[in-house]
Amino acid sequence: MDFIEIESFKIINNNKLLNDEINKLNNRIKQLEINLNNEKEKNKNLNEQIKNYKIIIQELNNKLLGNNIVNNNKVLELENIIKTKTDEINVLKSRLNDNKINNIQPGEEIIAIGFTSSDQTIQNFFRPCKDSDLFVKLEEKLYDEYPRYKDVETYFIANGKKVLRFKSMKENNIKNGQLIILNIVDF
Repeated sequence: MDFIEIESFKIINNNKLLNDEINKLNNRIKQLEINLNNEKEKNKNLNEQIKNYKIIIQELNNKLLGNNIVNNNKVLELENIIKTKTDEINVLKSRLNDNKINNIQPGEEIIAIGFTSSDQTIQNFFRPCKDSDLFVKLEEKLYDEYPRYKDVETYFIANGKKVLRFKSMKENNIKNGQLIILNIVDF
């Protein structure tokens, strides 16, 4: 073979190799285009999902906000109930303290005095006190329980005698367990 043939053969061979390489690159480009299109489609689907999830999140936030308003109303309602019950407890504690007897001195006795009313509205209303307590103190506790008697003139009978309001239980000769009758003054 002569030089031209050899060179020609080299060129043809080189040309074939280049064409093969071009074909490979073209095939690779086609494959990359297919992959790119697939990724674009996946991206489009993912963006659609994100859009749907944003809608779902917004709906859930709206529901949560609505539930928070309902829950806040329930919390306020419960706080009001707690406040009311606390006030009731404080009133009961106050009444308990009113009925509590403190500072018993030597020679004093604790006695229970009962009340009844001539109109039968009060029946066997008993309260503890010291025999040295003024009768008016026990009368005040009675009026706290039966406030309608604050608006009328009353007097009390014990042992067949009128009770003197500003004398002690002992001075009025009132004993433990004794029943005192509340009477309304008729005009």
